[in-house]
Amino acid sequence: MKLSVKKSTHKTKFQFDIANISVPFANTLRRTFSTLCPTISFSPTNPDSIRIEENSGALHNEFLKQRIGLIPILMDNANTKGDLTLRTSYDPTTAVDIDGFETARREWSFVSTDVPTFTLEEGSMVRPPGESRKMRDITTHNFKPHFADPTKVRAIVNYFRTDPYTDEAVLITCLNYTSLNYSASEKLNITCSLVPNLGKYHSSHDPTGAVEYSFQLPTDEILTSHFEAKFEHLNNERIGAGSAEYSESEKVQLRDNFDRLDKYRFFKTDDDGQANVFNYAVESIGFMSSENIVLNSMKVLELALADIMASIHIRVDDNTPVIEKYYSPKIKYMDLEEHNVNDGMRIKITDENHTLGNIIQHTIRKMYLKGMGEEDVLKLANYKMNHPAVEEIEIYMSLHDTVTESDMDTFITKALSAHTDITAANLDISSENKPALMYVSILLNALSKIKSDVKKLLAQFQTKQVGELLFVER
Repeated sequence: MKLSVKKSTHKTKFQFDIANISVPFANTLRRTFSTLCPTISFSPTNPDSIRIEENSGALHNEFLKQRIGLIPILMDNANTKGDLTLRTSYDPTTAVDIDGFETARREWSFVSTDVPTFTLEEGSMVRPPGESRKMRDITTHNFKPHFADPTKVRAIVNYFRTDPYTDEAVLITCLNYTSLNYSASEKLNITCSLVPNLGKYHSSHDPTGAVEYSFQLPTDEILTSHFEAKFEHLNNERIGAGSAEYSESEKVQLRDNFDRLDKYRFFKTDDDGQANVFNYAVESIGFMSSENIVLNSMKVLELALADIMASIHIRVDDNTPVIEKYYSPKIKYMDLEEHNVNDGMRIKITDENHTLGNIIQHTIRKMYLKGMGEEDVLKLANYKMNHPAVEEIEIYMSLHDTVTESDMDTFITKALSAHTDITAANLDISSENKPALMYVSILLNALSKIKSDVKKLLAQFQTKQVGELLFVER
């Protein structure tokens, strides 16, 4: 794969091209930039994050919480990065209950022990002379940061970015001007605490305004040749019907229509005819620069793949490898359904969705599906997400009938040596365990391949000095 970074004058957009990747990998990246970038916000669903002590303004408490929860909090300001740097860790054996579903989830916290809280204490005031409006704006500039260390002072503009075009602060609400005494006026008294999370779990943590990619078009010369071929075909049809040939003005109109629509049917492809060069554009809404969004979300994608691999545990009993099925709540192992005509395994991965499901399926097929793969060991390799609101995917696999026990011994031994701390020499793999170990070995190999590709691409971004990581691993 090859990365090319474009120069852009757009204030909030980062554009780049990636060549020699698959469509599923390209789509995984697109979803990653919106859902896997760690950000911090005031959480409207966390009762400890936005505490409204007093609100006599026009907006109801719930409306106010939602507005405050959607305010982007700047994470990469040089003056405040030390306050907001995140730390992350993953324990595959620790169960977390998410809406009735048990899984293992990566944790996010702050490195600093003195993270700021923010207060909004405002009341109406007498309308100044010459002011025509009846209300005054309450914006992010009205927040005040507070630290446990009273000597710590930070300007509020370090935490809330203004609009890049109007330079205005984010509007939260409005309070009426009044001619009454202060105690009778509209008031706000709100305390807000920061919460780290991913856009995958709540849209208030999505740092992007837009993420788009398109297939890269061929050169103008190639597009012109396609148009000329189409024009010749249309002209011959017209002549065959007894009509006059197209005039030059009509040809110009046809070319205009071609450039608006038909030219996008042509794009750069690999040897299989699949698109393999992609133009990306990532736009930031103010949490961090768009370059930092790309770098940090890709690093989390790498960690997400490592987490799944860490959740698969194989122990050795009397020199016999056995899958520890209940090692982590993130992974569940099941036979194929009774109505399935194939014998095989379903591996359920909780707390994941199409972002990883599609690329895992594609990679397994390219590596192992008969007729597609480098090694013909599978006759079935699919995935599904049972419900769009339930974050879990199931990987379906069935071994091809031509795979022998000796083939499985060699395959499993090689995979265990590569991905676990098991010493492969003289392993006694029981016949009843071989198919399950085979499926797990295939999944481990596929995850390792995807993780390696992500890591290579991440290294290219870092070599080109694109962005900086805003979190550390514990």
